[in-house]
Amino acid sequence: MTTTTASPKVKEESQKLSLDTRITLYQLDATGLGGEVHPFTTTSYGDKPVSFDGQLYPPQDIQVEGFEYSAEGALPQPLVRIGNVTSVGTGLVIAYGDLLGAVFRRIRTYKRFLDGEVDADPTATFQHDVFVVSRKSAQNQKLVEFELRAAMDQQGVRLPRRQVMKNVCPLKYRRPDGSGGFDYTKATCPYAGENSYDKNGTPVAASNDVCAKHLAACRLRFGDHAEIPFGGFPGIAQVR
Repeated sequence: MTTTTASPKVKEESQKLSLDTRITLYQLDATGLGGEVHPFTTTSYGDKPVSFDGQLYPPQDIQVEGFEYSAEGALPQPLVRIGNVTSVGTGLVIAYGDLLGAVFRRIRTYKRFLDGEVDADPTATFQHDVFVVSRKSAQNQKLVEFELRAAMDQQGVRLPRRQVMKNVCPLKYRRPDGSGGFDYTKATCPYAGENSYDKNGTPVAASNDVCAKHLAACRLRFGDHAEIPFGGFPGIAQVR
């Protein structure tokens, strides 16, 4: 789950007295399970999918809840319900083993920034919410329900479900797209900031942006006082 802020254009739009239509897009990323990225949205214009950043998001019967933080500061554990009338949910469950470990992203923007609009801009989004499917909690003829866990929240996860590494982050970092921007299609690291660094922590152009995969590189991008989504386990003792 990202801690980066909304883009300047989205901040400006959010402060207007008359707001544009807000659009919410979702990605169910099963590439880590040998599958594909499945995009969808609850917004549609007739029967046409929504296009954003070159990606089509077909309309899908989906309900989400629980993205908000609690008053106690606990990390959100959202629920996602995918309509199963056309067996879409069941098909995903069968294909990817209940989708455990799949990455779920929520992307929010405004209609004016969608592809084809006058102000189309794929960088104009609110902060992306990135979660991991922790378990399938329900399945019937009407829906399939999943529980999500924040990417940095590993409490209660049984080993050896994933390798425990003290100083190495296993999250997939964004890739330069060759045009001065970034490709987030397969990224599980939530960093979407404007600053870029090389493996030594030196500021560089976007085309040379590379993460060193250690805690210092994470702090460099998210700040010392931010909630850092480091994927390693710096608190564990060395095993002898």
